Amino acid sequence: MRKLYSLLLILILLLTAMTLTACPETEHEHTFEDRIVPATCSEEGYTEHICTECGYLMRDAFEAPTSDDGHNFILVSSKEATCTEEGEILYRCSICQTEKLVTIATAEHELGSWIEINAPTCEKNGEKVRYCEHCDYSETEEVAARHSYDLENAVVTEPTCQECGYTTYTCLHCGHELQDDFTDIVDHDYGDWTVTVEGDCTTEREESRECSMCGGVETRSLGCVHQNEMIYVIPTCAAEGYLAYECQKCGNLEIIETVAYSHEYGEWETYKSPSCTTEGLERRYCVNGCGAFEERRVEPDHVVCNTKVVAPTDTTSGYTIHSCDCGQISYRSDFVSATGSDGLEYDTKTYKNDDGVLVTECIVMGIGECTDTVIVIPYEHDGIVVTGIYYRAFYDCDSIEAVYIPNGITSIGNAAFYNCDNLREVNYDGTAEEWEALTDGLTFDYGWPEDYVINFYEGE
Repeated sequence: MRKLYSLLLILILLLTAMTLTACPETEHEHTFEDRIVPATCSEEGYTEHICTECGYLMRDAFEAPTSDDGHNFILVSSKEATCTEEGEILYRCSICQTEKLVTIATAEHELGSWIEINAPTCEKNGEKVRYCEHCDYSETEEVAARHSYDLENAVVTEPTCQECGYTTYTCLHCGHELQDDFTDIVDHDYGDWTVTVEGDCTTEREESRECSMCGGVETRSLGCVHQNEMIYVIPTCAAEGYLAYECQKCGNLEIIETVAYSHEYGEWETYKSPSCTTEGLERRYCVNGCGAFEERRVEPDHVVCNTKVVAPTDTTSGYTIHSCDCGQISYRSDFVSATGSDGLEYDTKTYKNDDGVLVTECIVMGIGECTDTVIVIPYEHDGIVVTGIYYRAFYDCDSIEAVYIPNGITSIGNAAFYNCDNLREVNYDGTAEEWEALTDGLTFDYGWPEDYVINFYEGE
């Protein structure tokens, strides 16, 4: 707000100066003499221009006060307070020389050590005093009456199992006694245990011991004293066994540990054979002849009892089919490779599998020098099973119209048949489920015609 008033004042003076460009009485050019009025802590500063002929006055070059919050005080002198006089601090404004005096309250007395002026006795209080180091002020206090105990000849009473220990101090002047420095009661000092009652099968054995300090007696019972022998009963299929002590005089039986009984079963034997549609049943009997047995079910299973040899052709592998009487094929074996297309490019590699066993594989790398329109990939090449078709192996092979793939293939690289525009038929020497498991997630058929068909082996 103060700055706003200053700006308004400057604006008014400027407007006044603009309207008074000539002397009010005579027209002439002013001849000014300048006087600078410096700013103070609270007042604006400015420059005065006074005409030497007519006295015309004009002010400009205004300066704001030097401080927004008042004077700029600095420390000039100080006087510390004492216990009898107040202190003073003198400040002076560095701009306008205004002074400010601050008073400091008197300080507390600086008292020295206590001095005993009247010593206390066993029955009468004494007196002590202490003085201020800087003035005549003093304080006095009573010293409570006290005994003067003989510390060098104190008597120590040791603790017992019934009373605390303590130290007795005797006053040198009046004979008053003070008990202090108490110690805890100690444990009884018992001797050895001695038999007081021998005991038998019906009467408990008893022992006691005596404290050497107080004569107190402690007793304990050790139970009845049997003439025991250790016995062990072997568990059977029908009853638990146990380890025990048996008294030969009264027959008292003290069981130390029990042993659970259990059957000892033999090997599993077929009780009812499974078929293709029904569960089987197996049993095993306790070898101890108690008649106990356990049963477990056997899942239905096909009985592989029929074989059929399928001869290889120019395009498909040969193999032996193993099947059940119900007609379901269990597995194929003894594969015989089809002739295969001549000129295909292969790569053979040997490596250690996860079990550390050396494995040799053969992979179809590309069409090579083959000119067949129907590509037949054999089950084996040079006696090694063909397990894979390499990435982009038949890339841009427009001449291919059909391909035969054996079920020994375990991997097909992405885009293996990319842009084979005339490929219309894929024949897989396996089932649809095997083909789905082989090709799941692959894009080996990227760029194929949409109207191609896949033929699967469906059994014989």
